[in-house]
Amino acid sequence: MRFLLLLVSFAFAGPWLSDVDSALKIASQEKRPIAFYFYNKNCVYCAQFEDFVLSQPQAKAALEPFVVVSVALYSDEGARYARKFGVVGTPSVVFYDPSQDKVVAKTFGNRPLGEFLKLITDVCKKPLC
Repeated sequence: MRFLLLLVSFAFAGPWLSDVDSALKIASQEKRPIAFYFYNKNCVYCAQFEDFVLSQPQAKAALEPFVVVSVALYSDEGARYARKFGVVGTPSVVFYDPSQDKVVAKTFGNRPLGEFLKLITDVCKKPLC
């Protein structure tokens, strides 16, 4: 299972993390926001979102200001953070400002690339990125 998490976390954009504690530590040290990607390994919509959105160069570039962490929704850690952020299913992306312990934006479902990029642009218009 650990191998799968690492494989998923590095398949899409740069050095994605699979451990929330590490992501929080890096975000705190580097004063960066976090993008939590909640997935389920058996989720068809997650696979589509990963293939058609997250793996695209535009999405990778747009996510560069963030510490990105992929979290299996049904893991203990995933369930804990899903409750904290109000995540109802997968795929979900939560943009989080750890300095204020605040969710800035979130999305649920397989979104088209353009819509996802617009969301990131809107998030970065706030004094976050």
